[in-house]
Amino acid sequence: MPIKDPIKRREYHRMSSKRWRENNIERAKANERAYHARNKVKRNAKNKEYRDNNKAYWKEKFRAWRDKNLDHDRDRNRKFYSENKDEERRKTDEWASKNRHKKRQHGHAYRARKIGATVGDQSIISSWELSWKSSQSVRCYWCMNSFHPSKCQTDHIDSIFSRGAHSIENLCISCSKCNQRKNRASISDWNKRISQPVLL
Repeated sequence: MPIKDPIKRREYHRMSSKRWRENNIERAKANERAYHARNKVKRNAKNKEYRDNNKAYWKEKFRAWRDKNLDHDRDRNRKFYSENKDEERRKTDEWASKNRHKKRQHGHAYRARKIGATVGDQSIISSWELSWKSSQSVRCYWCMNSFHPSKCQTDHIDSIFSRGAHSIENLCISCSKCNQRKNRASISDWNKRISQPVLL
């Protein structure tokens, strides 16, 4: 006798489907794989839409998982890299050629962390650097002369090697000549060598 109540009918079909899946696990998996293969574009679009709408949630969830599984995550990454070394190097080189300013920022941040210096917000530093590099003219923080941005570099006021922070508060625009002359000198030593000492 057919079930007339729609709620009971839906529940009956759900339980029937569940029992069938439990008794035909391999067949159910094969059906799912076939369905996903037939609807790959639709499925990818749906997954992307879900990820875009829940970025903050999954980012936080992944961070919490990684904090609890640092060793497992590190070992998995090392294994993957060793098995795909050539492809990963190609991807890294391709990314680096398209994102030179980001690569430079990563290098500064790495050196700062290595010696225990403070590292600030990388996105703020990157935005600031892109901003002055797209200007017509910039002024050197040390000699106060104006230059084309291609003749200047980002410099640390108090050098990283003197435990100066790699943060926006400790960065300035320096012409190539001043940057090379200053090198790793601390701000106190450098102030003795320039005509206009910087007050900190």
